[in-house]
Amino acid sequence: MAETELPKDFRMLLRPPRIAWPTVVLFLLCMAGLTGVSVLAVSGQMPLAAGCIVNGVIVYFLFSVVHDAAHRAVSEIGWVNEAIGRIGLFFFGPLAPFDFARWIHMQHHRFTNDAVKDPDHFGHTMDLFTPLRWMNFDYYYTRFFLQQAGDVRSKYAGRVIAQALLIVGLLAAAAYAGYLLEALLLWIVPTR
Repeated sequence: MAETELPKDFRMLLRPPRIAWPTVVLFLLCMAGLTGVSVLAVSGQMPLAAGCIVNGVIVYFLFSVVHDAAHRAVSEIGWVNEAIGRIGLFFFGPLAPFDFARWIHMQHHRFTNDAVKDPDHFGHTMDLFTPLRWMNFDYYYTRFFLQQAGDVRSKYAGRVIAQALLIVGLLAAAAYAGYLLEALLLWIVPTR
């Protein structure tokens, strides 16, 4: 059934709001929290380990924002979804460009629970190694991308490589400035 054939009241439910203010507020709170905790930890007013844990909790909430942006549900204004999604993903899953992450996520919805075609299937087995697999989700998404992307691979490969080089460059700059441990504990480790 085409969307135009659906009842008007149902079609209204499929449209994103002008701006989903609860999601935008959550995004702003997460950004403020990550900034505040990182400033406190880098300045020595909070232990790095505590900053790592708190940022991990904040990143957990940031997932909801990035997920909604990937579904274009934050706003009917396209650039609002894109900006919030790109910024949020930079702190939630920094190795993935947003449009690539959206493609991966839509494959999950399209092929949910398919052992080969669902990119999230790696995390469905509950055993001793589940936390380890979850902490290395980007490895599994990259492997899925290389094995399953087909024609789409050429569309996103350059972006994935550029994003990885950007993150490596930022970490190298942090190391050069003497802040590698802080960057790892306040940014990379919390994404795990």
